[in-house]
Parts: sequence; structure tokens; C-alpha cells
Amino acid sequence: RGVRGVASPSVQLFVGSDSVALYDITEQILNADSVHEGNIAPPPYLAGQPETRQALIAQGGEAGRWLHAQGYRGTASVDFLVVARGSGHETIISEINARVTGATYPAVLARHFMPGAAWLMRNLRFTTPLPGPALLAALETLGRLWRPGAETGVLPINFNRGSEGAVCKGQFLFLGPATQDCEAIFHKAKQMLPLDWSYDRD
Repeated sequence: RGVRGVASPSVQLFVGSDSVALYDITEQILNADSVHEGNIAPPPYLAGQPETRQALIAQGGEAGRWLHAQGYRGTASVDFLVVARGSGHETIISEINARVTGATYPAVLARHFMPGAAWLMRNLRFTTPLPGPALLAALETLGRLWRPGAETGVLPINFNRGSEGAVCKGQFLFLGPATQDCEAIFHKAKQMLPLDWSYDRD
């Protein structure tokens, strides 16, 4: 049908008692079965598509107002399909999530610690589980463990431990001034850490 590509951005919302705040726009990282495995913010392609960004904000705001009218209060997100067709892009709401989602915590943390910065969150499953202190020490040794005031770094935000207590899976937030910085930290960590991992759902 002339489709050149499809993207899957998500607008993060907070529905308050008398207002709706749109506080982030992310691109969902989905596997071949469209299962969520992470997010990157802002979506790298938005800089070249101002009309798409405007449509996401307009439609996300409309969805937020609808949620508010239903009586919902709290965190939410609006997932989209952005379809590249012909010379333009079609922006279509695909799902409204009236709940905490996989992007809620990373978005809130990123906006709290580094307002205006970019972020990448990946769900990683380790081939060989590693104790939490050893994992943090490895990031510290590489100079990649994020500290308040740093411009870049890795902030572990969730550990899942196996029966022996070692970390078998975790969520990692890569912070930097721009999306390319976040991706560079991620690839550097993959090259230098003594770990093998695969990507997993949150």
C-alpha cells in the first residue's frame, strides 16, 4: 500500500486533578512480535519531521483530555503508529495506556535528573547472572556509572535476581545530551563489560 516505513512513538502523560501534562515523547523499541524491549527519547527522526511532532502533541493532548473526562488521574501514555507513505507521514493513535508503563519510570527519572537531555532504556537479560555489587563495580570501573552532575552515564533502574541472588535481568537507563550520546554509551558498555546479554521484555 505504498508504506515506506513505520515508527512507534509514545507520548508520556500525567493526568492531574485540573490539568494534563505531556512531559516526554519516546520511540518504543519493539521486537519482531511488537513486544516492548525499551525506549529512546526523543525519537531520533523527529528533528526532521516537525509536522509529526506537532501531530503527536496535538493528538496526545486530545487523548489526555479524554482520559481526564473519564475521571482517570495519574500516569498514562499514548502509543502511536507513524506511517511513512508517499512523501508524507500519517500519525495514528494505536493505544491509550491508563497506567504506569515501561517508559514511565525512565522518563520521570531522566526528566528529574537531566531535564532536556536524551535517554535510552534497554531491558537486558544476562547470559551469566552477576551479583549486583559486581555489576555496579564494573560500570564504576569503566567510568560509566552515572552520578548526579555528570553529562553522560548508565543508571541501573531495576534488577531482577535469580534463585542464587545474582542479577539475571535488569533495566538500564543511558543518559546523555543527545540520542547519539546515549547510543554510544550503550555500545561502549556492550564492548567493554565482561557480560553477554540479550534483549528482553520489561
